[in-house]
Amino acid sequence: MNTFASLIDKIVHNDRRIPIIVLIVVLGIHLSSCLLLEARVWSPEEVIARQDLLKDREVTIRGLISQTFLFCTEQECEPEQPCCNVCTGGVGFQVGWEIIHWVGEDLGCSGDNCEVNCEPSGIEKVYTVKGILRLSGDGLDLEVDSYSIEE
Repeated sequence: MNTFASLIDKIVHNDRRIPIIVLIVVLGIHLSSCLLLEARVWSPEEVIARQDLLKDREVTIRGLISQTFLFCTEQECEPEQPCCNVCTGGVGFQVGWEIIHWVGEDLGCSGDNCEVNCEPSGIEKVYTVKGILRLSGDGLDLEVDSYSIEE
């Protein structure tokens, strides 16, 4: 049982008298910490700074998306087929060296060494995205539920 529930249990079942001001303070702290995490739009910088607190939670993030990585095969292309290499990449929020990589069906970049297309297509535009934040070996993954571009 968590400490909050334990405190309420002691108050209700053990008939211990706790000054009302203590109860109000405890409830206020508990509720404010819940409200801090729920129904808030975070910046990528805030999410990175508070990743331990936000991991495995649904978050809404608003920020500029970037192509976060791009890998291409390195074949020598013939003059008659100059676009012979295959390229794949990711999208997400990047703050310095830190990345919040978007994970989901049909998200990311693909193409060849002549042209790469990304989904969402508005690279370097502001998006609001909702999803579950996960810690991964490469940093942070956001399992995307929905996203929209800011006009």
